[in-house]
Amino acid sequence: MKARFWGLTFLGAGLFLGGCLTPQGSSEPTLRFQAQTPTCAVVEEHFWAWGEVGKILFQGGVYLPNPCYEVEAQLEPLRCGCCARCPNTYQLRLVATRQNVVCVECLGTVSFAGEIQGLEPGVYALGAVLVVDGAERQLTVLQVEVR
Repeated sequence: MKARFWGLTFLGAGLFLGGCLTPQGSSEPTLRFQAQTPTCAVVEEHFWAWGEVGKILFQGGVYLPNPCYEVEAQLEPLRCGCCARCPNTYQLRLVATRQNVVCVECLGTVSFAGEIQGLEPGVYALGAVLVVDGAERQLTVLQVEVR
């Protein structure tokens, strides 16, 4: 029983570490992002992504507390465990920053679009997270095939 337990432990550790090694010789992808000027709510919240040759394209719309926010995006590779990078796994982090202006009180929305370029062919996991006033909310996780 003890030998079986240790064998399963080593097998599990090998699968965990083997599935999360950083690819050698690969370059990091680049993000292009454009957000429209936020308005009072006119768009349903959504996020879509699809693959093309060497890239993932995406578009979406998110709710904001009011239209007086500026939205920027960051692309983050996700980690497996403490230090290894998970292959083909990224998170699009949408960060909304309140602007110091007089603002109309209404539910705001912002539409955005962009692409992640420089990807090798394969299946990718792409998560999207919205951060507003320090509060983080997971929007979705999609699986996208890049040709």
